[in-house]
Amino acid sequence: MDFKEKWLKNIILACAFLVLLTPMLVSVKLVSDLTVVRASYFYGVVSVMSLAWVLLALANNEYRLKIGHPVALTLTGFTLILVVNLFISIDPLTSFWGTKERMMGVLSYIFFWLLFSSLVSVFKKKDWLILLKTSLLISVMFSLKSISDWSGAQMILNNDHRFGSVFDNPLFFAQYLLPHFFLSIYFLIKEKIWQNRLILSISSLITLFALFLTVSRASFLASLTAGILETIFLVFEEKKPRKQILVGALILIVVLSISSFIVMRVPNIRSQLEPNASYIIKRIYYSDKNQDRFFSWKVAGEAFLEKPIFGFGHNTFSPVFDKHFTTNIGGVYLNEPWFDRVHNGMLEILVDLGLVGFVFWVLMWSSIISTLFYHSEKQTTKHDRLATRLLIILFIASLVQLFFLFDLFSSSITLYVLFAYSAFLTKDVELKNITSAVNFEFPQLKLRLVHFISAGILLIPIQLYLCIYPYQTVIAGSEAIILIRKQSGGALNFVEQAVKHRSFVTADVMSNIFIELRASEKKEQRHSPESEQILKIVTTELEESATEHPNNYRINYSAGSAFELLSYYDHGYLLKSEQFSNYAKLLAPNRPESYVTLGDIELARSNPEQALTYYQTAMDRLPAFSRTFYEQRVALEFQYVLAYASMSEFEIAFKKLHKIEEMGLLVNGDARLLPILAERYKKGDHDTEILDYTVKTMSSFQTNTQVLRAGTAIFNEARESFAVNKALEMLIEVDVEEANNLRTELGLE
Repeated sequence: MDFKEKWLKNIILACAFLVLLTPMLVSVKLVSDLTVVRASYFYGVVSVMSLAWVLLALANNEYRLKIGHPVALTLTGFTLILVVNLFISIDPLTSFWGTKERMMGVLSYIFFWLLFSSLVSVFKKKDWLILLKTSLLISVMFSLKSISDWSGAQMILNNDHRFGSVFDNPLFFAQYLLPHFFLSIYFLIKEKIWQNRLILSISSLITLFALFLTVSRASFLASLTAGILETIFLVFEEKKPRKQILVGALILIVVLSISSFIVMRVPNIRSQLEPNASYIIKRIYYSDKNQDRFFSWKVAGEAFLEKPIFGFGHNTFSPVFDKHFTTNIGGVYLNEPWFDRVHNGMLEILVDLGLVGFVFWVLMWSSIISTLFYHSEKQTTKHDRLATRLLIILFIASLVQLFFLFDLFSSSITLYVLFAYSAFLTKDVELKNITSAVNFEFPQLKLRLVHFISAGILLIPIQLYLCIYPYQTVIAGSEAIILIRKQSGGALNFVEQAVKHRSFVTADVMSNIFIELRASEKKEQRHSPESEQILKIVTTELEESATEHPNNYRINYSAGSAFELLSYYDHGYLLKSEQFSNYAKLLAPNRPESYVTLGDIELARSNPEQALTYYQTAMDRLPAFSRTFYEQRVALEFQYVLAYASMSEFEIAFKKLHKIEEMGLLVNGDARLLPILAERYKKGDHDTEILDYTVKTMSSFQTNTQVLRAGTAIFNEARESFAVNKALEMLIEVDVEEANNLRTELGLE
């Protein structure tokens, strides 16, 4: 090995270890958006690794990908299917990039393939042992963090029963831990030095306990399946029936004894488990028809029948779910109003890629399991056979888990590393006819293919540069949201930074900024020049994103709702709001959100009767069994209050308002209602409850200019001079100029 070759190989080795650190990237400010940061880092590291691999492969044929291997062939075929499917996707941009929460677009799968190809082509046995044991070490560190959270004050503070370590969701952590647990058992079987076996035993127990704390039913089912298979392998490894029974009974006794000893003899564990045991058991057992993911499975089944051959396109379940959404959910208790994933890997492949993609997906998994099984049969010692079969169990368990979850970024990195390791172990297994055809019948085609792939990989640094933009957008957007929540000003600067370079995350970031603005602009009626400028930027970006994603209901609905909010500053924007909301209604006629926006538009146009019609249509589309939709139902009830108040139907309005307050909501009033009451009061529509509501609302919104103006006008109309003076004093403390203008308007000078 010459110096250049050694140098390139060391780069690949270093990058492989850096890839394992991807889940370690954490941030206090970026919780749900951390995947963008991790993906950008991963793309960068794998780009360098792939470039080094291509240069190494061009210099030495030994390091070229053996495409004749079944795993390499099927995995490459599945990746190509994803790429080809982009051309028929209903949302090609989302299919390519993915969403900022998941980052599982076609681009990520291309980088996973590059990771696989680099590792399987370059790594030797010693390299694999170091890499996989390093991955185990990192997983143990994450597990210890989870156990620390469980045993410490965080459980008391958050009253949380599930722990996800550095992952923002315990289920994501469970998907990451499961293969590492079986990997630790794999090395435990192969290890001969007792000190190392002890360390691996402790590591596996720590990982298993952290996996238990995630309370992931998918992981428990996968572990149960794996345990049954492992027991079968161990039992039938013995030739004599008496020994088979003895081994099976011994395994059961050992597992039960160790578990009982830990629970009964370790006070800290027992004291923590007892109060949460019922919750954990219920969650593991509870999987009946009331689980909302079964509703998403039902939608996925209907969608698959609509386009069974090629599917809708990778990562397009969000618009598919919105299109097939219905209130007839059969008593299912929905926890989430939106679903961007099916929560079933098999169904998701069928919806996204159709039967064509599903066949390649099945071939990929089958090739991995079958080649390992073939390899295990060739092993001469019992330990080697059991260790290899444990790898088979690892992949089967991951597959079982995938039937109840979906592919995730950090866990997919681990999975593709293990795919590469399985291909390395079974490198003697090849499809001879394919290999010979490529090597001898089409030599020029093979050479051109290598050059084509090489040229494509050399362009990856340019792609990496493009991946920096999403990271910048997410960071700036998160800063803007924090400042909007604090109402401290300065958010405009970060919003401008967020839109400096458009990327695939722009629409999501702008939608999140809009949601934060809506909370202060609508409920609290806090209008400001900065908010207007931010809204103009947000609506412009959402309008462009809606053009890029014409089939995406959420983006079109968000654009319509954002323009409606902007109409507070200029009523001319109501027309655009109406256009986007009507288009969103066509995309998903059974979803309620666009009807609410259309009702708000009519209310702004002083058509409360028409607004009530839209609100009722929205109410009819809200599922009864839903925590999230229950909150939307309450919010919609308040829209009824605004509409009835605009019609001077105060008895109905206050009756509904009191009903909302009895639920423990809006106990401090809502800034939107008071200006309407002031307008009706000025026209002579008096009601005794208006004054009481005015006092309560003003005490809750003492720094809100709109509330203080409306309250002062109502008190002035009611000839409550003391209250008028008090209200003016409060307004002077907030805005002297506004107070003087109001004095002039009311003739109080």
